Amino acid sequence: MTEQTKGRKLTTLCKVGRYEGRLEEAIYKSSELLKHTASPDREIRTFASFSSGTGPYFLMVSQKSGNDDLNAYIAVISYSDEKNKEVADRFKAETGVVLEFQREDLKRIISRLELLFPEFERNPGEVISLLGGKI
Repeated sequence: MTEQTKGRKLTTLCKVGRYEGRLEEAIYKSSELLKHTASPDREIRTFASFSSGTGPYFLMVSQKSGNDDLNAYIAVISYSDEKNKEVADRFKAETGVVLEFQREDLKRIISRLELLFPEFERNPGEVISLLGGKI
């Protein structure tokens, strides 16, 4: 936690949807430096990044293989609902990945990553590596 963010409350945005293409191809269009991370489920491909610039945020996108109706999600954690929306909207604009449905049950699970956020702020590369990213 930095002096600017000390005492501020984190917020999580989580949206789901269906993405027909391969997520790997879409993320290469993104300005985010997303890294492949480990997933407990081999059918789920997950990518994450942490931006420590002004308004730090954690971004994670995932896609499950198969024919599920809702096979992909985006999660953004930051100190601002506006920042979360900005990051998700930018990802959508750059990649064409449209994830519009809110899932509160998934949001509750993803929001557990808020516990790691202070560590992301201190050591962003190291934490992404621990999540399985190839940095």
